[in-house]
Amino acid sequence: ELEKEHRFTFTVISNQKPDFQLNSLRYIPWKKETEIEDLSKINIGLMPLKETPWAEGKCGFKGLQYMALEIPAVISPVGVNKDIVTDNINGILCTSDEEWKEALRRLINDRILREKIGKKGRETVLLRYSTAANKQIYLNLFK
Repeated sequence: ELEKEHRFTFTVISNQKPDFQLNSLRYIPWKKETEIEDLSKINIGLMPLKETPWAEGKCGFKGLQYMALEIPAVISPVGVNKDIVTDNINGILCTSDEEWKEALRRLINDRILREKIGKKGRETVLLRYSTAANKQIYLNLFK
């Protein structure tokens, strides 16, 4: 639906090519060596998850990667994602198809909003999830 309203490239970085068709689709095979470089070329990061026991146990790493790179993250409020993201501050949480479309419309149309959410996301990672932020916890493990 968004392809009818906007021009964009929908990049999927994965170990296998997606089985859906989009005019805007660009597939990049995931490679450990180029992962950060590949991610740094995108403007909006998506992490859609269905609420399943498997998804509940995921660590939110993909969202944290986006945030660390100042890429605004649009993610499902599943598992730890609800603790990582403060909605519309350091990321956007979406449940329904309409919420996803509206969040993407807003971010596609508003570069300043993308930058603001991206900066807050990076700030969150640095303050709560970086090795520097967790230094004392690590050191206490050895006491």
